[in-house]
Amino acid sequence: MTIAQAAPRYFSRITDTGTCYFFMPKSIKAGKGIKSFNYDMTYVVPGDSVVINFTIIGKAAEKPSQLTLTGGNGSSIRCNDFSTLYVDIDGKNFEVRVTSRFHVTDVRAIFQGPQPLSFNFTQGTSSFSCGYTNSQWQKDRNEINRIFQLIDITQQ
Repeated sequence: MTIAQAAPRYFSRITDTGTCYFFMPKSIKAGKGIKSFNYDMTYVVPGDSVVINFTIIGKAAEKPSQLTLTGGNGSSIRCNDFSTLYVDIDGKNFEVRVTSRFHVTDVRAIFQGPQPLSFNFTQGTSSFSCGYTNSQWQKDRNEINRIFQLIDITQQ
């Protein structure tokens, strides 16, 4: 008999700069013009920022020129610290991988709020929005908040 194991939600590792928590990738609803969208997060404790990497697969090959997170607590957080890691071909589409950095307080506030998170960005002259469905938001939001709760407990 085989016992099914749940996929890991995160993993942690001790590094020279502290404990690194990697939140496993999440796929969310792709917006119009986007084939798929996923993101992952890395948080090093002690630290004041969360790195959010995301992958866009769609028709646009341009690097994003604006990035905003919206939702959670009803606010928008514009990111000024992001860059494109690579652009590659994915069949008839392009895969664009971006890294961004947000203050941990802002990220935690977004995941504590009731409104689903959305990633809003501009590629070339087009604006896109990729976000959670309500049911998926509730599941992932609870999971991510429990991981942050665990981080708080281990830091006491």
